[in-house]
Amino acid sequence: MIVSVNPAYQLKEVEYALRKVSCNAIVCPTQFATQKYCGMLRQICPELDTCVPGDLKSNRLPHLRSVIVLDSRQPGMFHFEDIMQAGDSRYQQELQDLQKKLSFDDPINIQFTSGTTGAPKGATLSHHNIINDAYYVGRRFGYHWKPHTRICLPVPLYHCFGSVGGGLCLAVHGTTLIFPSPGYNSKANLAAMESERCTIIYGTPTMYVDMVNQPDIHKYDLSSVEAGIMAGSPCPADLVKKVISVMGVKGITVS
Repeated sequence: MIVSVNPAYQLKEVEYALRKVSCNAIVCPTQFATQKYCGMLRQICPELDTCVPGDLKSNRLPHLRSVIVLDSRQPGMFHFEDIMQAGDSRYQQELQDLQKKLSFDDPINIQFTSGTTGAPKGATLSHHNIINDAYYVGRRFGYHWKPHTRICLPVPLYHCFGSVGGGLCLAVHGTTLIFPSPGYNSKANLAAMESERCTIIYGTPTMYVDMVNQPDIHKYDLSSVEAGIMAGSPCPADLVKKVISVMGVKGITVS
């Protein structure tokens, strides 16, 4: 089971989400944008400073056993490279055995929503939910017959827009994903679309507003971009027209 946790969560929201789903392991960077994840986890689980990696016993998060850090070595935590090096044929066999027991209706993902306006609420998705969504998103955009689709993906992977509409479309339809920057950056989006010759751009209305209002937008060659998806909040018609006229995107789908 994968649980997506918003990297903008405050301390109490992180603790609430991890406790709510009885999370066993968390994978995170040392810091994301303004949030210092390792420091936040130490506040919640001071036992990290003295525990053996993989054997955390926390009073506040009793189910959490492992913290895996992507970019540094921290007391009581695994480095991501440690996990990658530990894999061998035994675990491959475990995965293959587990696959035989899974049903398409089994839950695979919990997406937390409304975390900025109140207690985060976990929405449980099944294998069928997310594969079906990715399949039809791809069909709608013609990914199944456009083998060289290159998606500029600045939207977050903790949301369905990025993880399913982007990440799983890669797996289901064989698209290429371009991640412009670790955190949202409109100039990085424009630069990535130019240098990587992206054919599709994803974004929320706010992201598109930021991109079209860049004063040097006309310096970027966006001629490869055929279409875009705008979703996540209400999309004003005037903004869609401006994206088409200013960025030269040939068509926008509002989801």
